[in-house]
Amino acid sequence: MSIVEDAIARTLPEFVAAEFPGGLPALPAPPVLAAVGTLGARALASPLLGERLAAAGVAPADSRAFADPAALLGDPAWALALVLSPHKQTLPPLCATLAPAAAATGVADTLLRAQDEVIGVNTNVYAAAAALCQLVGSTPPTRALVAGTGASARSVVVALARCFPDAEVGVVGRAAERAQAVVGALGLGRVVAEPRAFAPELVVNTTTVGETDDATPPAFDLAAAFAPGVRYFDLNHRTSALQTQALGAGCVATSGVLMQLVTNALRVALLRGN
Repeated sequence: MSIVEDAIARTLPEFVAAEFPGGLPALPAPPVLAAVGTLGARALASPLLGERLAAAGVAPADSRAFADPAALLGDPAWALALVLSPHKQTLPPLCATLAPAAAATGVADTLLRAQDEVIGVNTNVYAAAAALCQLVGSTPPTRALVAGTGASARSVVVALARCFPDAEVGVVGRAAERAQAVVGALGLGRVVAEPRAFAPELVVNTTTVGETDDATPPAFDLAAAFAPGVRYFDLNHRTSALQTQALGAGCVATSGVLMQLVTNALRVALLRGN
């Protein structure tokens, strides 16, 4: 079994048992897929998603990208919606029900429409946990630093707390008050001002720095925390300057591809109802 399939096989039963203890809701077949967010159309056209759908034998009846939550929620046709930035924290209050991880983080990256109700789901907590466990192996960190203060940061902080309950989790952001908002909302971690001084053994970049290019540097010196043996997880798929710096400093680094593949697998399982 490949690393990807092993990660999915370990994550999917945990996700279903914790998030839908009564069983996955039945969705119409073939389903209509939707997406909302800046990169919604690109997410629907992603080859990684397409490959997982094809492997599962799921052929969507249609795919629709929406400009904003109001337009998305106003269309009754879709069965599952991908939620992308900047709407992952906007949509939970608009859902009829939140699955447990979405409720714990205040973040929904996926929506289901079942029995005329919209359910907010967070697959990213589970997918991030799978990628983190793969990266770290059998030696859990004592200190983990999360860079960023957005929706993805919230999901990763919760994933870290679940995977490594004894680790000290730090959050660093462009503004200390935004980092404090994450820590306060989750009741987890502490604000970090200087990445080097925190001396993390695991660093996670949840910002969009390096997502499409390297024109905009981080607002804080994240690379100062890089050192030989430090694990570096960058949620962006692109091999960015930060990822290159991490490798050059002797870090063990990985991109967000594994996390995305697990997320896709969980979403396809929701579509199939198993």
